[in-house]
Amino acid sequence: MYKNFYRGNHETDDMNKIYGFQGEVKAKYGEVMYEVFREVFSSMPIACCIDSKVLVSFIFILYYFILFYFILFYFILFYFILFYFILFYFILFYFILFYFIDLQFFN
Repeated sequence: MYKNFYRGNHETDDMNKIYGFQGEVKAKYGEVMYEVFREVFSSMPIACCIDSKVLVSFIFILYYFILFYFILFYFILFYFILFYFILFYFILFYFILFYFIDLQFFN
């Protein structure tokens, strides 16, 4: 019978370190074996779809993906607004400057 294994929070590097899995594997089997575990854990899927209807996922990992893209979106939006804000005042400054220069020379 074919079994599927899915990634959970204990398969991340941080959780392996916090809960002692990393230290135990390194103490018993060495650094190389821990790197094998890391490779296996990182190749495990974080979500699956059952009957094309249900998405089963580990919400902790998906939360960080969503948070990352949310922060990235607002970071880009912030700099986009900042750029146009600076551009607007730059153009306004030069219009005002040239307006007063025109008044001084032609009046």
